[in-house]
Amino acid sequence: MKIGILTQRHILGFGVDLVVHKTAQFLTDFGHDITVLANVASEDFPRVNYTVIPIPVELHPAPKKEYYNSRLYQKLIASYQFDALIFHTLPFFYALPEFKNTPSMVIEYGTSDTLFFPLHTKIFFHVNEYLTYHNYYPHADIICPISRFLENKLPHSLQRKTEVIPLGADHYKDFRYSSRQITARRQELGISKDDTVLLYVGRLNYEKQPYKNTRQLLDIFREVKRIRPDLQLVMIGYGDENDRRFLKKKGAIPVINVPFNEMSLYYQMCDIYVTTTLWEGFDLPLLEAQYFGKPVVAYSIGAHPEVCSNNVTGFLVTSRLDFQKKILTLAQNKLIYKYLSSNARMFASQYTWEKTVRNYENQLFSITTSSPAVNRRNPSQKAPLISIIIPNYNAPPDMLQSCLQSITNQTYTNHELVLVDNNSSDKSYRDVCSRYPGKHLLIENEKNYGFSSAINRGIDNAQGEWLLLLNFDTFLDPYCLENFIKNLPPQYTSIAGYAPKMYLATEYRVIDSIGTGINSSAEAYNVGIGEIDVGQHDRQRQIFGCCFGGAFLQKKSFDYAGKLDESYGMYYEDVDWCLRANLLGFSFYTMPAAIIYHYHSASLRHLSYNWKYELIELNLLKTAYKNFSFKNFSRALIKRLRSYHRQKKEGHSVFLVNNYNIIKKFDQQLPVLHRQRNIIQERRVQSEEKPLHYSPPPVNFFDPRFYSCRYTPDNILHSLEEKMTTTSLNQTEFALWTILQEVQNGELSLHQAKEHFFSSFQHGVYQKILFNLIPEQEVIHNPLAFKSGHVIVQKHERFPRGQLDGISLWLLNHNRINAGTVLCEIWDEDSYTSQSMQFPETRQDIWLKVPFSYSTQGGPFTLRLSLPGNIHKENTPSFAISEKPLYPFTATSANNRSLSGNIIIKYHFNPQERM
Repeated sequence: MKIGILTQRHILGFGVDLVVHKTAQFLTDFGHDITVLANVASEDFPRVNYTVIPIPVELHPAPKKEYYNSRLYQKLIASYQFDALIFHTLPFFYALPEFKNTPSMVIEYGTSDTLFFPLHTKIFFHVNEYLTYHNYYPHADIICPISRFLENKLPHSLQRKTEVIPLGADHYKDFRYSSRQITARRQELGISKDDTVLLYVGRLNYEKQPYKNTRQLLDIFREVKRIRPDLQLVMIGYGDENDRRFLKKKGAIPVINVPFNEMSLYYQMCDIYVTTTLWEGFDLPLLEAQYFGKPVVAYSIGAHPEVCSNNVTGFLVTSRLDFQKKILTLAQNKLIYKYLSSNARMFASQYTWEKTVRNYENQLFSITTSSPAVNRRNPSQKAPLISIIIPNYNAPPDMLQSCLQSITNQTYTNHELVLVDNNSSDKSYRDVCSRYPGKHLLIENEKNYGFSSAINRGIDNAQGEWLLLLNFDTFLDPYCLENFIKNLPPQYTSIAGYAPKMYLATEYRVIDSIGTGINSSAEAYNVGIGEIDVGQHDRQRQIFGCCFGGAFLQKKSFDYAGKLDESYGMYYEDVDWCLRANLLGFSFYTMPAAIIYHYHSASLRHLSYNWKYELIELNLLKTAYKNFSFKNFSRALIKRLRSYHRQKKEGHSVFLVNNYNIIKKFDQQLPVLHRQRNIIQERRVQSEEKPLHYSPPPVNFFDPRFYSCRYTPDNILHSLEEKMTTTSLNQTEFALWTILQEVQNGELSLHQAKEHFFSSFQHGVYQKILFNLIPEQEVIHNPLAFKSGHVIVQKHERFPRGQLDGISLWLLNHNRINAGTVLCEIWDEDSYTSQSMQFPETRQDIWLKVPFSYSTQGGPFTLRLSLPGNIHKENTPSFAISEKPLYPFTATSANNRSLSGNIIIKYHFNPQERM
């Protein structure tokens, strides 16, 4: 991409100029053609790998005069025919209306506070700010403030197209100095080895930059030095000889106009970073100091709470007296200093220029090839029709009704419903579908052709440009379709589909899928399943494919990639199609703004696991044979055969028949598969290695036996660390990460961590997430008793707040279970409820749900489950009651048979009452 970067000044050492340099440098490294156009430019930047062109324009204090001057360079900029423009500073904002046909990005640094400025300067600042926000910024495609503080200062009309991207802090990482060099520089400045050095970096002249408040910093230093004579204040910045004499007279050590490559020397040399500035849109030196592991003391103003974690990486104060106390605390208490220092280094290390510029690059792609489908520069463009295709087979009426109601509640109304029924024995779907108020089509098959066939028939009858494939056990966020349309590109010929963010409907902020992944052995998985969502997947990125339980797909892509393979029935049909589409040159992206809730496997839990195992394994081999190279197919086949052999060797006789059937059926279908393979291999335009590259490693925070998230500290730590790779953590998130690190290292119990977090922070989302975490040691020790056929769970302290609508009961691996009655009783200090249900005779694993309604404020409770006493099996049976947490137990049932196994508690929350 050919990109032009417009800035007033390009001289090494200034904050904005450093951003321009790092942006141009990394974008060039990423393969783009970069040209920096500046009013004033120098050649001091090291290893410049981009083009710099000076544009001499006379700057004038009157905005109107400056606007007319801007016309002098507009033709020059237009002559380069840039694919995109990045605007950094005035006077180039005046050109935004003239380049409305060129994708444009604005980096917003904010307008400094006019406190203490003369009246004429205040007027000039405010007029410029008004014109910029109301006359020029509206013509930009996207605005990237460097902090949330600056985003909040923008008019609400502009905030709809903003993306906060913090700056990097690792620009001095290549300039490291030895301890000998540091000692030598301290000696040059007259600082002894026992002195504690305070450092300030910024503008030194108070009259020119009064909001920097350097005079108050000198006064504070004078006060603390009376108590600690070993304190020294080094002040670095741009100034002249008069500034140097004034600062020296006040007791500071001034260092004027430090070369860029020596800045890291002073950060390494100092002990504490201090600043009394009264306004900052970001404050890069504050973050730079933390990058070198230096605790900071600053006022809690502007963007400081975003780039410093109070009481974790430094101190953010509100008064001059508190400022003095915190400096003395750091100078006197080595334990606190060490704690803040280690946290500061870790906190700032997540702010890298590569991450920042990658985010800029993503936004540039979003305004060139991925701008919203309802084009910002062409509001009259017609919004596309979305066809929602739902395959149905014996869906519970209330679940299907919930799904269709969520479609009805969508804020985006240009959609149609195509419901394909596979000859359900329960015809209640007709009544449910008839109540859907929008345009809909009901297709009824004469027999059950399977999931793939139902999807194909729905696609044939759909009229929309985009398809939303949806399971009946899902429901949509009200803004799901609207957010999808807002984030669509105007040109999406090569994009086959988007993966929405799917949550587990019965869990709080737990991801079910954000796309699908596959490894070189053809083993597929839902990306992010079981992860606690803290925003780690909130940026769009390329992914291998979509889970067809909820997927936005372009209808035209089926004309090229073909329909779903109907021989699959169910399982892997989506993986097979996505892999085929990838081989033909199509791509898939995540769409985190579009949210869907899913009752994971609600329609398939009652089916035999052996039957599902056989179908999954067979379809895996079929997918690998048709789409993979022979090398990767051989790898997949050998791995499966080794797995089958290991099962036989370990005595898992239950799968021997299945494994034999898998090989037999695969061999029988080989002629048909070979013909399909030849067609795919002839048409492919790329190898499977490229789409495999877009499959992130699977995570292990989901228990497939119980369809439940594993609520452990490791889960949220993983999520926070994943978020660090794409963006920075805010103060609350970083504090939570620090606390859970201490839990993981054994320094805190989870109970202590919760108390500390709840007492310090009021962020509701993270309080709810932390409330659900289960300590590992509590998984081992259980508060259970088993008396006269009753299982009793007493004083379960992790009982959540909310409305419960049932307890799940799952009996595993029994030869035969006779009919009986299950009684569920639950009570706390204020209320009691009970519910009984019949337990059918079965020879398979069984999952039952005991329905009841129970409202709770959280806290201790007692649960008693009365089980049927006539459970028969030659060996000791094992069973589980619901889903979490896992408790091992051994006891005796009413018929005096020994029972041992696992008990797990899960609460089914009403979706309308979710926390």
